[in-house]
Amino acid sequence: MIGVISRRLLLQAGLLSASRGFANEPLTFVLVPGAWHGGWAFSRVKAVLEKAGHHVDAVTLPGLAEKKAELDESIHLSSHVEHVVSRVKAASGQVVLVGHSYAGVVVMPAAAAVPEKLARLVLLDAFIVEPGQSMLSLMKASYSESWRTKARAVSKGLWVPPMLDAKAMGVSDAKDAKWVDSQLTPHPMTTVEEAAQFDAKALEPISKRYVWAAKYAGFKRYFEKAKTLGWETRQVEAGHDAMVVAPEATAAAIS
Repeated sequence: MIGVISRRLLLQAGLLSASRGFANEPLTFVLVPGAWHGGWAFSRVKAVLEKAGHHVDAVTLPGLAEKKAELDESIHLSSHVEHVVSRVKAASGQVVLVGHSYAGVVVMPAAAAVPEKLARLVLLDAFIVEPGQSMLSLMKASYSESWRTKARAVSKGLWVPPMLDAKAMGVSDAKDAKWVDSQLTPHPMTTVEEAAQFDAKALEPISKRYVWAAKYAGFKRYFEKAKTLGWETRQVEAGHDAMVVAPEATAAAIS
């Protein structure tokens, strides 16, 4: 876990709200984890941001992590989007909405539903989705089919177990890898098969940023796409689970 974080380090990282040009007011960060993860995955980033005076809501989506008992056929992508929208609406002040990996498909429709609440939309090594696309439709056909085959084999298509382990997601420390692997839970398949529905024009006035975990090649194409879309872009020198292995750099990159 992270140790004591000095005010000087926070200033250097650009985490104090005054240094980011947000009128000296603390922000609320709504952090949404990717497939198989829960709010636990952002615990270290949460500690860094809270040390800087911000408010942080590390979300666990329905059916995952400590909510795994809820996992059934009623959970769809729209369920995850609605859950995030409710958390953003409940937040005080302006929100920095962050989606990691799969959660790119969740936070973009959510942002389109509540654009007036957002100071910024941030995708952290995440999918960039367009209306009518699902997460599986954005993946290579062979990989998408491997998800469906695995889901049918273990759960009659209801859920898919972790398709990546901690090591594959860039967690090299043995203790951290054991912790991450122990926390991962099955993910509802309907959420990755359902097409995202939202008004893309609603996203236009929102400040958008893409943060690429540069030691994981899988999302580089979305980093490049974000550039072509005119988004602000940043990199973190870490693997896919950057929020676990590089919390201070990740917190700085999303702030």
